[in-house]
Amino acid sequence: MSDQPINLELVYLSRQKNYGSVELRVFQLARIIEQHTKGAVSVKLVTFPSKWRIRQLIWAMTRPKGSVLLFSKSCLKVLKPSILALCKRRGCQTIMDYVDGDLDNARDLAPDIHLACSFEAKEELERIISGKNVGVGENIGLLHHNTDTRLEHARVQPAERLSPVYIGDLANTVHGAELDGLVRYVPFERATEISDVEKVIEDTNFHICVRNPNAKYKGNVRKPFTKGFLAAHVGAPVLAWRGDVEAHRFLGEDYPYYVDEPTPEAIVKVIDFAIQSFGGPVWARALDRMEVIRQQVSNQQIAMSLVALLTQGEAQD
Repeated sequence: MSDQPINLELVYLSRQKNYGSVELRVFQLARIIEQHTKGAVSVKLVTFPSKWRIRQLIWAMTRPKGSVLLFSKSCLKVLKPSILALCKRRGCQTIMDYVDGDLDNARDLAPDIHLACSFEAKEELERIISGKNVGVGENIGLLHHNTDTRLEHARVQPAERLSPVYIGDLANTVHGAELDGLVRYVPFERATEISDVEKVIEDTNFHICVRNPNAKYKGNVRKPFTKGFLAAHVGAPVLAWRGDVEAHRFLGEDYPYYVDEPTPEAIVKVIDFAIQSFGGPVWARALDRMEVIRQQVSNQQIAMSLVALLTQGEAQD
């Protein structure tokens, strides 16, 4: 790796600056990189023109030679293969960060690195790229999702009893009358006050991470285990569905708080078991598992993983 810092441009659509994915994976990622890479990476936030091909051509032709262009998910629908190719001819390294976007876009786009945000997405990208019959030049990287830096200091507080919570859009989880009064449901949207979420985290200690199996996503989408990462960060075990591939990869086969079916009835049963086992050896085992996850995907580790990815890209140039 050069003694000079890597010049990284995080590219996004200005019209999506208020979207959660841009806030977390662009603005906050930039701050995480600046905080944890000790000057190894110089970060710049750059907007990408969403209309008029001539503006995109001018944008591409004015990118600094030798810089790394990390295109956020917000660019996925407007970034053309020809613009990506021009950036590469300009001597820039190009990275497409799909997060939970449509992975089928990888069939047409040819960045230096297709960046996955989950194990499952990485495996799907490997399948797609292998079917393109490309030679050298298209690699696949993995950068797990960072946690919200606004919750950097949020932690579960000691308690005498179990307190289950679901933090997020209610449409994205399993819900039913059986769970009313048993689980606290807290929205986490753009307008949500972060102090309200911090207070909820302090007052609860068991995070529901069961995704709605009937949720509809546009395209070939693989979701990261972000709710599990937040729970690990704040020190709370999770209740997860055994059939969630990403959750299973992190939690392991022997994790004690799985539901076998994503139904309200199954969730109630596991909550009952968690109530009975709260504070005992089973609970301690779950806490140990979450601590391992916290270390795997801490924001510092995310920053270090990105540096390793960029350094590997330098070596391949």
